[in-house]
Amino acid sequence: SDVRFYDDPTQRLTDLMVEQLNADELRQLQKLPAIKDKNVDCESLNFQRIKEYYQHSQVLLAIVFGLLCNKVGLMNINEWNALLACARDKNEAQIASHDSNLNSANFDDQSATVHAFVNIAAVYEQYSDAETGKLTIDGARAVVACIRGDEAAEDLRDDEDAVQFFAGLSAAEMEQFTQRLPNTIWTLINAPLDLEFVYREIRKTCASHVTPEMLEQCLCEIGAHFVARGLIKKCVHEMEMT
Repeated sequence: SDVRFYDDPTQRLTDLMVEQLNADELRQLQKLPAIKDKNVDCESLNFQRIKEYYQHSQVLLAIVFGLLCNKVGLMNINEWNALLACARDKNEAQIASHDSNLNSANFDDQSATVHAFVNIAAVYEQYSDAETGKLTIDGARAVVACIRGDEAAEDLRDDEDAVQFFAGLSAAEMEQFTQRLPNTIWTLINAPLDLEFVYREIRKTCASHVTPEMLEQCLCEIGAHFVARGLIKKCVHEMEMT
């Protein structure tokens, strides 16, 4: 099916998106609290920050993020909270009916494709955490590099979206994740954002000379109007460029 990023606000209707979630996903969503503005410093979040905020089922977070994220890998907090509220408004009978009337047009089973390019068992044997069994950052970079085929694992940043989608998954969660994968996320896994190459180049060549204000001004001057308020400053600090 066609990849759908919800860049058109008229398509971001929670009553439509919630119909793409199955009963188990809805029950899990009902347990999640809304994101409070006082706990975040910008209007949109990337997947890494969603993981840090909730520390909940990573597969569930990725599914909902895939429904809401835009083409630069950002998700609007208000839309996230609206979807949580819509899930909480459903009673058990309505939730149970989702499995029989599920609209999963924006999901694909990519498990066979992943296994064709990645030796998952070998990756987990080499890169899983000794205590938790979850995939490490190095393992996630290895998975993404194998899927893409034209990038070395060491060239990938730890906080790139594609790496963060896999980092922290157990072997069972990996199977669950790839069997019901939002096609938006599959696109981000297969091809890094143009902005990602900017981040890599900045980190490589001018880390000691750039300020958040200079970078934000530069990106806006070249027409990058997608930049969320405060995002550049946060990214610069996260990349330890100040």
